[in-house]
Amino acid sequence: CNVNGFKYDLCIVINTKVCLSIKHSLKLILNYIKKHKETKLIIALKLNTDVPYLINYCKEYLNFDTNSKKNIHFTSLKDNRHSTLNAAKNSKIIIGVRSTALYQLGALGMLIYPINIENEYNGNLIDLNLEIDPNQNEFNHNIQKLLQEKYRIDYLSKNRESLQRLDSTLNLENNTSLNIKKEIDKIVLDNKQIF
Repeated sequence: CNVNGFKYDLCIVINTKVCLSIKHSLKLILNYIKKHKETKLIIALKLNTDVPYLINYCKEYLNFDTNSKKNIHFTSLKDNRHSTLNAAKNSKIIIGVRSTALYQLGALGMLIYPINIENEYNGNLIDLNLEIDPNQNEFNHNIQKLLQEKYRIDYLSKNRESLQRLDSTLNLENNTSLNIKKEIDKIVLDNKQIF
């Protein structure tokens, strides 16, 4: 639960399709960054994400030029197939919309903040102790709290069972957390071989 050692404050996992919930999440995050200018954000992209559309949407509709900010970074699966996982593990809070990656990261006990404004299907993400459709004030308040060590401990203790149940949501042969642990082990092994 230590808040030191993270490269980013926030990570948003972008789905392939930039849906309404992703747009809403971006609006909340970018408005938060306007108020808290030192916040470091990484935008984790999927291989087929329409990046020019995403950047243009932020610039034209949210009045926020992501390219001109030094504290906003993008990943690319073209460079590294583990980029979403790397972005998430280097971030204090992972924000996303009902994606496999979000379920997997939550199942690993990482601090996830799911957002969904489009429909009522949220699986057991709804069981987390957060508002899944927050307004700007709720979002800002929750982010401020979750960036503090004592509230991170509180989040993880209150949501422990819900986070563990995320594994079973996807109904895979192997729990997603086991699959990710294998991938992390591969990354660690690959990094050790480089050095």
